[in-house]
Amino acid sequence: MILRRLSQSLKQQNWTAIWIEFVLLVVGVFLGIQLANWNEERTEDIRAQAYLTRIQDNLQADVQLIERRQMFWGEAIHYGKGAIHYAERVLPRFHGLLG
Repeated sequence: MILRRLSQSLKQQNWTAIWIEFVLLVVGVFLGIQLANWNEERTEDIRAQAYLTRIQDNLQADVQLIERRQMFWGEAIHYGKGAIHYAERVLPRFHGLLG
């Protein structure tokens, strides 16, 4: 529509109308590009927030796993020390009674 009016103004050599329509055309294209960029940026922000949420969930799961492993290995060390104590203190006495 604007291009049709622009071509009519060119035929009539109405330079004021040509400049006004040209400026309107450029402004419209500029605004369209700006809106597209804004929408793309907004979409990227939403995607980034989703990634950050997933990373946070993964990190929390990793922390829980590490805490469970710490408890397991703490108990394993405790029982291992008990077994060493038993082997060093109790078994020699027991063998002494048998021998």
